[in-house]
Amino acid sequence: MSETPESGNNAEPPRPAKKRRKWPWIVGAIVVIAAIGGGIGGAAGGGSADADDTSGKPTTAQDQPRPAQTEKDEKPQVTYKITTSDGTAADVTWMNGGSQSQDNGAKTPWSKTVPVESFDMYSLTAQNKGSGKIACSVEKDGKVLKQAESSGQYAMVSCVASG
Repeated sequence: MSETPESGNNAEPPRPAKKRRKWPWIVGAIVVIAAIGGGIGGAAGGGSADADDTSGKPTTAQDQPRPAQTEKDEKPQVTYKITTSDGTAADVTWMNGGSQSQDNGAKTPWSKTVPVESFDMYSLTAQNKGSGKIACSVEKDGKVLKQAESSGQYAMVSCVASG
């Protein structure tokens, strides 16, 4: 059996291992947790009816417009906020109750205020599009429930809260 001599010109340099992004797994886990929690919350709450839906129904006194709500009767609000140290864009994913939304390439500072859903769980995840610091916060009616920050190239930050 004969061996062929190896030539230094034909050898390929080893390829660097590809880095796998962790954020899709984190977002996926948050979605699963919220879906499980939403199922529990929906079962406990018994669902909800849309009081403003009058399609095909006769009009009754109960269907008449209601007087303006007072501050005391207003639905609580949750505010999601993302900031970056250099104002770069960020990919943002947030969940309110059982629904998830995304805003890819969002300019910072970014914020979104939405009414509180029946299930009291809030999640905000973002990844910067460059380097520097990225921070998140979740506030309910002006009270900070969760804050976090991260820094580095393509850094991710996550704020998960309930209350």
